[in-house]
Amino acid sequence: MLKDILGGDVVSNLTKFPVVYIEHTSDIGIRASGKTLEEALENLGYGVVNLWLEDGGELIEEREIEINADTKEDLVVAFVNELIYLLEGERFLTLKCKVLKLTDNHLKVSLKGERFSPEKHKLAIQIKACTYHNLKVEQNEDDCLIEVILDV
Repeated sequence: MLKDILGGDVVSNLTKFPVVYIEHTSDIGIRASGKTLEEALENLGYGVVNLWLEDGGELIEEREIEINADTKEDLVVAFVNELIYLLEGERFLTLKCKVLKLTDNHLKVSLKGERFSPEKHKLAIQIKACTYHNLKVEQNEDDCLIEVILDV
């Protein structure tokens, strides 16, 4: 399924790419890495956008979102689900994410993108939700890894 969506082989080298797509039965996984949790979250956002779009867009509009949750894992799932809601519910296509503030239970992110237009934007895939299945948020002094499974 991933080869059909991405048009090639699944990337699997974390040292070269901050985002890796993972085959998972009828769903799709994303593994995002970064030197910090903030950077890994930004790369996760990029990974979601990269799955959605066949072609690019413009950074016309800026929004900020704030999420409160009990754990970092809850923040990750809520962040991805908010990106999905913004596209599906408010027709805002997020193209770039910048983490402004992150604590153990709070996330503030600046989002740049534009209004979704079916005439301009071709969606490659519909993402229904980010799940807790096989969710990973791992951090050490050198880097951070986030792994999520998306219901498609």
